[in-house]
Amino acid sequence: MGVGKRGKTWTAYANWMDQNGKKQQKSDGGFATKKEAQKRQRELLNEVDAGRKHGKSSPKLGDYLNAWLPKHRNMSHLKESTHETYKMLISVYIVPNIGHLRIGEIRSATLEDFYLQLQTSGRAKTKKDGDTSLSPKTVRNIASLIRKALKDAVRLGDIAFNPADSAIKPKLNPPEVDFMTPDNLRKYVASIQEHEFGFALQLVALTGMRRGELLGLSWKDVDFKTGQIDINRTRIRAGNRIIFDTPKSKSSKRVIEIDLHTMQRLRAWKTKQARQRLTVGGLWSDDEDLVVTDPVGNSPSFSAFDRMFKHTLRAVGLAQMKFHSLRHSYVIAALRAGGSLKSVSERVGHSDPSVTNRIYNHVIDGDDREVADNTALFILGNDNPGSANPFPQFGTP
Repeated sequence: MGVGKRGKTWTAYANWMDQNGKKQQKSDGGFATKKEAQKRQRELLNEVDAGRKHGKSSPKLGDYLNAWLPKHRNMSHLKESTHETYKMLISVYIVPNIGHLRIGEIRSATLEDFYLQLQTSGRAKTKKDGDTSLSPKTVRNIASLIRKALKDAVRLGDIAFNPADSAIKPKLNPPEVDFMTPDNLRKYVASIQEHEFGFALQLVALTGMRRGELLGLSWKDVDFKTGQIDINRTRIRAGNRIIFDTPKSKSSKRVIEIDLHTMQRLRAWKTKQARQRLTVGGLWSDDEDLVVTDPVGNSPSFSAFDRMFKHTLRAVGLAQMKFHSLRHSYVIAALRAGGSLKSVSERVGHSDPSVTNRIYNHVIDGDDREVADNTALFILGNDNPGSANPFPQFGTP
């Protein structure tokens, strides 16, 4: 069958025998006319003819990926952290589930079933509450990896077409955002003024800096004359190692303005850190000139820093949340303080304002009332600022 009608649309079918003598079929539907479907059917057959390898069995997906990754790393100049992530995704999720399938036999439906299985019960380690589901973001990362790898297989002629191109991936819902309200953030910053790492926590609270960016910051990146900080590297986990690497994305590499009070705190901390270094002498362990160190020059571990943050929350009676929530709290406070979406997005290193909007829009959408009231106050004036109804001429609702 070359083409067929399904409901009100037409579908194109390409049928062939693979290199192992098995019957294969690929379809593409949704065409308004039979002529369009016939044209697509010819294209499908050309794709098969262009990519088919007669008399040669295609490799298993697991073997192919393990051979592909080192080549891709060198050709694409993969960051070390990305390479380690790819290795983990291949070994933990892909190989145990579909690594035995030959790449020439994989279809879009195969991948869709795989993605669904991962999303429902694909976690390598079950959560404490018994949840075995894998997040849509991780599943999409796996799908992206497979698509990228099989694209090279098509280019090299190992397979006729890329089944990952048309495989449906899980929808990525807006992430859940825990944050402190601006009032609680103000309360929190006031409570950490005497804390050993109060300067670092305040720096994140007033810039939205990522944890890795903070712990990767060195003094040469802090310009006390201009009041600016140059964020040009991050501290991350790559496999079992902690390394310094370039920021998360091109837009994450940025120079940001720092308020006067926070710069004064940083200056005071630099003086204190210098005294600590003199006290321990040759036992000082930091050779990166890091901003955030303990009294002997060690950089706090990620887990230790997270525990310390949660301890400061308990001390002031605030709800527990992840350290990354301090970044969320800053973004929401900055937007509510009147910062434009574009400027806040650039300040926190998002690739595009749409990213900021996608993450935070459902959190701040109630601000429309505040904008309406404040704008009306500005335009119409208010003879009685203390009134519960600032516009008595319109009556009480």
